[in-house]
Amino acid sequence: MDGTELLLKLAKNPETIKIIVSGFSIDEVGKKAADYGADDFLVKPVKPEELIATVRERLLTKRSEK
Repeated sequence: MDGTELLLKLAKNPETIKIIVSGFSIDEVGKKAADYGADDFLVKPVKPEELIATVRERLLTKRSEK
């Protein structure tokens, strides 16, 4: 199973937050990831603070949707 297949499976559950971390640029993979249900896309190398901020933001967004 590749990342795209995993993303499609995870997209079936709206409660799952899907953040993609890739070595590819947003131009190369980001749009495809969004089309397949990714909530966010980060390009490596990712600083820990950036990852934590992204996760926190997505969690707050999910909570406010309820």
